[in-house]
Amino acid sequence: MYTLALLFHLLCVIYWLGSDLVVYLVSNHVIDRQRPAAVRMYAAKLMLLADMIPRTCLVLMLGSGMALAQVMGFLSIDGPGVVAVLVFCLAWLVMVWAVHLREHSALGERLRRFDWLLRIAIALGLVAMLIQSIRRGAPLADQFWLQAKVGLFAAIIVCGLVIRRQLLPFGPLLAKVANGLATAEDETAMRRIIAQVKPIVWVIWIAIFAAMWLGISKPMSLG
Repeated sequence: MYTLALLFHLLCVIYWLGSDLVVYLVSNHVIDRQRPAAVRMYAAKLMLLADMIPRTCLVLMLGSGMALAQVMGFLSIDGPGVVAVLVFCLAWLVMVWAVHLREHSALGERLRRFDWLLRIAIALGLVAMLIQSIRRGAPLADQFWLQAKVGLFAAIIVCGLVIRRQLLPFGPLLAKVANGLATAEDETAMRRIIAQVKPIVWVIWIAIFAAMWLGISKPMSLG
């Protein structure tokens, strides 16, 4: 059980980083005004589809990470509690894909707003669990590396929300490109948005690498 959960957890990291790199690189083609509009729109579709992989992996990593911590004896919840976490993550994953597949519909918009609030709640819940664990040694065991990983995961969720907020004007600008109505100011705005997003992406990558190092080395403290 432990080996399978660990393998699944590591695969999520690999697919997350690989697909994130694809999104990062393809975004340069989307904002390249020297390319034909059809090519840019195809790149945008590829970018949106590839972006669903890290969104999926984020949810799966939460569930597999909790399961791993419980199997290792570092999370003080019983088997049914872990099952509840996994069922919750499965329901969340279904909603994430429903938001993508029902984009531009009334249902998709409602689910998108709910997903936004849910991510805030999950990030706050993880921070609350972290604070309680530091104070009382539960539900997370007194293991610095594990508590730090939970804190990093909450930070990654927040970074994702920041990116979503920054990208809000990007869709309407891209629609102008598709319709041949984009002005020089619109093109500049698109490039500026992508430039603002990239540093937050770097922060996410650094956080993922830091979480990987913590999981491998398992330091008891920074000292």
